[in-house]
Formats: sequence, structure tokens, C-alpha cells
Amino acid sequence: MGLSLWNGKDSVVKERCFGLTGPQGNHGEDVKELYFYLDNDPDHRYMKALYLYPQTEFPYTELIEQNKGRSPGQSEYEILDTGVFDDGHWQIMVEYIKPENDTILCRYTVTNISHEVQTLNLSPKFWFRHDYDAKQMSNVPCFQVKGEESAVSVSYQLEPDCCYAAYTLEVEPGGQDIIEWELLPVGKHSNLDNSSNVIQEWKIKAETFYNSLFDCQWSDQEKSVAKGAWAGLLWNKQFYYYDVDEWYHRGQATENKVKTVKPGNWDVMERNIKWRKHFKAKDILSVPDKWEFPWFATWDTCFQMIPFCRLDPDFAKHQLLLLLSERYMSPEGQLPGCEFNFDDNNPPIHAWTSLKVFQMTGGTDLNFLFNSFCKLHKNYNWWMTNLQCPDRYIFQGGFLGLDNISVVDRGCPPEGYTIKQVWTISRTI
Repeated sequence: MGLSLWNGKDSVVKERCFGLTGPQGNHGEDVKELYFYLDNDPDHRYMKALYLYPQTEFPYTELIEQNKGRSPGQSEYEILDTGVFDDGHWQIMVEYIKPENDTILCRYTVTNISHEVQTLNLSPKFWFRHDYDAKQMSNVPCFQVKGEESAVSVSYQLEPDCCYAAYTLEVEPGGQDIIEWELLPVGKHSNLDNSSNVIQEWKIKAETFYNSLFDCQWSDQEKSVAKGAWAGLLWNKQFYYYDVDEWYHRGQATENKVKTVKPGNWDVMERNIKWRKHFKAKDILSVPDKWEFPWFATWDTCFQMIPFCRLDPDFAKHQLLLLLSERYMSPEGQLPGCEFNFDDNNPPIHAWTSLKVFQMTGGTDLNFLFNSFCKLHKNYNWWMTNLQCPDRYIFQGGFLGLDNISVVDRGCPPEGYTIKQVWTISRTI
């Protein structure tokens, strides 16, 4: 499910956040949009977010050119610097409600923040994964139109994997329009006639959940900051599908092979080649940011699971054990580093995190502790065998510090060179 917007001025429909690539940004990759995660609960029964959309043409070129001309020592050129919000903008509040496991209700509240009547084209969009073989199915997926047939337009040239509804909203200055839709099984009673009560019910339940987490001495501002941070963690779960062997075979069939910059200028077909036979991710993962950092790094996940433990202890344990499972950890006991290079040696903090989560959840889940220990013992042996310096209990690898701006790739030094350095770091959790 997604949302498409068009203000009538842009050359393209707004379907995803716009951002700069690493070379384009003077401080690296950066999303140049205004969006805010406001609410969410561990079961995702109630989710709320806010997006601000310009009523004038979106400054794609200006953002690229202005940041391109700035040095790393200068501040970034942000979307607010362009002035596109000065004379007005759209506020699009998105709320998702899941009253039952097989039902999703959604409300878009669109507000015209300007002194003039404005028009917005809004289209909820639905993707359906095309993973069936029509030749082997007696009942091929199809759609039925009930009601006004002229209201439905079908493109037979496009892949039959998505559909969308189209609305043209004309909103008075300071006014609002509300669009609601619902996905539910055929024959099931709809919640649309009672949507306000349903939304309010689950909103109150989400508030009750967060109130149970807040410290009684926190101010309203502190509670707001904490809630936004926790909501951000929950919104930034994503479905992560990466079967290295499948990806490798698909890549072989591609005529144009793209070169990667890191690590070591490998051909894209060589990336993670040693992980082909066992790495098969098809899971919901917690990632740092679905737009700027839509992939996992094992040690990042470990740190994320500490605050996640207060929100959803079971999910935190599941993520830690998932990375230790046979679908992720190598048969030799190595944990995958990051998507771009699973062979990267991340700081070995998995054992510390597992123990911390065990303690934070009451120290009674011995099954979690036992399963973690068995896998971590295998990982420890891998470190001892592969990364221990001769005749001493000092280990190489496990980068720390400002790794992304190093003069050389410390994980892949120039041929004939070695790097000897010691890092120390202190964190307060």
C-alpha cells in the first residue's frame, strides 16, 4: 500500500521520498523531505504519520545543484531553505488501523495550509506481489467490478500487480478533506460506516500503551520526544528479501553488469559470493531508516534492540536469534556484516546485547539465553580461529569510529599494506 500525490505543478507524481545520493550530498546520502512518524504500537493496530507537500513545484533540481556546490565543511541545503513552503503547503495526515488481522482501515486527512483554494490529486495505491504461475492455476487471480463500471479504468499493457484509486480534491483555505478506504475479505462487514469510532478506539489503546512506558516524572515535551523516537523504530520495520543464490542466478541472466564502488571495486556478481549456499533472508527486519538506510548491519541491529526491548521484548529477542540462525550466520560461525559486504567484521557486541535483553526482560527466559549462547559460542570460535593475533588475546577486525569517511577502506587496504590501530569507545545505554 502506498500513496501518490500530485499538486498539478510537478513533472512527476510524488510516490516516494526524494533524496540525494552519496556523491550528490555534501554530507552524503540525505532525504530532502518533511515527514514525521507520530504514532505506532508494537502490533501495528494504530499507525500515524504526517507528510508536508509543497503546493508549488517541488525543487528537485535546486536541491541537487545547491548541495553539489557545497563543501563538507558547509551546512546542508535543506528543503526549507528553498522557500517552497513559505506561501502554503499541504499537510497529509495518514492513519492506518488494523481492527482485525485480515482488515486494514486507512484515513487520509488533507489540510490546505494557505490563503487560497488549492487542488490536490491524491491516489491510494495497492501492490499485489506477482508470485503465481498462471499455467499451473485453475483459478487465476482476477478482479470484479460491482457498481458503476465506467468508474474503473484498466490498463492491459501493464503488469497486473497493482491498482489505485484517483481523487481530485479542491480544498478551501485552511480547510480539510478526508479520504478513507478499507481492505477486507469478501463478504466481511465494512468498518467505513463507523470509521471515526473505530479509529478513536485504537488511538486510545495506543495512548494507553505509551503511557505505560513513560516515566511519571517526564514532562509533556519529553514524552513527545520519546513517543516520536519509539514510533520511528516501529515505522522502520520492513520486509527484507535477499536470497543470495537466487540473486546471483538472476544477475547472471542480466546483460549489463553494474560495477560497485565498495568494497574493493568488486564486480556486482562477486558480492557476498561465499554466502550463496545458506543466506536466505525473507523476514521482517528492524532497519535504521527505510529511506536512507534500508538494510541491516548486525551491530546496528544489536544497538537498536536495546530501546526496542521496552517496546516489544519478543520482537527484540526474535531479531537477535534471527541473525544467529542458519539462514544468516555462516556454517563457520561468522555473522553477516552488512548488505554490501557480509564479510565485513562488525564489532562483536551480539553477546552483550543478548545478555542485556535477557536482563531487561526479567532474567527468566532461559530458553532465549540458551539458544543465544549455543550460537554465540560458535561465533566466538570463529573469531578465535580467524581473527586472533598470533600468541595473544587480541583480535583484528571489528571497525569503530568514523568508518564512512576514512581515507582508505580499512576493511580492504591496498595490496601489500596492513593497518595496525587500536580503537576504544564508550557508550551509555
